[in-house]
Amino acid sequence: MKSHVVAIGVVILLSGAGLLAQQPPEGRPPAPPMGQRGPEAMRPPDNPMEANVFPAELLMQYQVKIGLTEEQKTYIKTETQKAQAQFMDLQWKLLPETETLKSLMEKDSVEEKQVLDQLDKVLKLEAEIKKTHITMAIRIRNKLTADQIAQLKELRKASPGRSPHGRDMSTNAERMPPEAPRPPPPTGR
Repeated sequence: MKSHVVAIGVVILLSGAGLLAQQPPEGRPPAPPMGQRGPEAMRPPDNPMEANVFPAELLMQYQVKIGLTEEQKTYIKTETQKAQAQFMDLQWKLLPETETLKSLMEKDSVEEKQVLDQLDKVLKLEAEIKKTHITMAIRIRNKLTADQIAQLKELRKASPGRSPHGRDMSTNAERMPPEAPRPPPPTGR
């Protein structure tokens, strides 16, 4: 009898958790069933960091418009150069570790512990790269005034076809010139 009560309690608890899991976050429409999801379902969620930091390329593009001072320009260049040196060093470490991981995975019989240990090395280096990138972005942002930050956010919004970082997100087809008109196909005789 006692085990039936516990089992019923577990079923009620799990069904309640399932209902909660089905509720979409506030302000978002419910997700379509798995079989009906489009390619947008594969996109990662919005990155809160990306919307609030500004890469050097964006700052260079709008330096006059946002009124960067010479001191700010020098600081941004210095921080970017320091980060690029770190990126290069980390890339030189990451690439052979990635190749080792790939070769371990290509074997007929994969040694789980060996692969997971190697994966930890790769992930650690990737985390260092991301941390270096975010550190640089934070330092650059902290040198901007509140007015410059507001201007950059507006400029970024006004640039359709660009990512929050200001990168061109249009496809190659959108950037290619239209094809020359083709002659009509020959008619059969």
